[in-house]
Amino acid sequence: MVANLKNISAAARKLNMTQSAVSQGIITLERTLEVSLLARTRDSVEPTAIGQNVIDLAEIAVAASAEIRTLCSGASTDDPLHLRVASVPSAIDGVMSDALRRFTKLFPNIKIMVFEGSHVEVIDWVKVGVADVGITAVFSPDLARFNLGTEELFAVLPRGHSSLRTMSVRIEEIADEVLVLVNSGCEIVYNECIRNSDILQNKILSYRSDTAIEMVRNGVGITIMPQSALTQLDMIDLRTRSFEPRAFRTLYLVHNAEYENITIDLFRNTIIQNRSVV
Repeated sequence: MVANLKNISAAARKLNMTQSAVSQGIITLERTLEVSLLARTRDSVEPTAIGQNVIDLAEIAVAASAEIRTLCSGASTDDPLHLRVASVPSAIDGVMSDALRRFTKLFPNIKIMVFEGSHVEVIDWVKVGVADVGITAVFSPDLARFNLGTEELFAVLPRGHSSLRTMSVRIEEIADEVLVLVNSGCEIVYNECIRNSDILQNKILSYRSDTAIEMVRNGVGITIMPQSALTQLDMIDLRTRSFEPRAFRTLYLVHNAEYENITIDLFRNTIIQNRSVV
């Protein structure tokens, strides 16, 4: 309060305290920490460099304390907290799997529900309130978003495919192939990420990633997968190649800023912490 108002008297009035009590509290804290938190002039006070750092950390601690109280109050009622997550399947099985496990372990009293859908469906579900947050590579200007990171897209080819002679694949080289796409709206993402993707006209859809992989293994065609999805699938008799030029997708955590709640904050913070651990 003192740092924001830059005046001890004004802060005392705002806090309904005496000026001497506020001043004594600051002096006691400075003595305890053995640093000067405020630079005092005749008419105002300003945080010192270390003082500003202390203020920033204190604000985080206060916010965390409020989150803990809210979380515990939810655990003690008959209506527990919940979080509804809408996501494209590849994100749930890939980059978000560790974060979801960590969130469940940290907050066992929060019931988490996962709705799998296409990129467009995820956006729509968050907009209308069916889901609290969404994980998608497509974002809307109507929703707040947090960048979860970028991952590379790879061509998945059957063993013995002619394109395996090189370490990368150009779109023009596979223009005549049947492209097996997972029916999660990924075509929108690939069209944005891969140049000249409109030349891939011969496409069929699969509702599951493992089905698409099995089709490629049995010579139906080729597919495109994000890096995280490849670690979750049976890749026997299959090979991967990067694109030339390389292609990437960016995943976002999206939510309606007007309906932000404590569970969304906790989930976002868990993702940030999980990324720092990794």
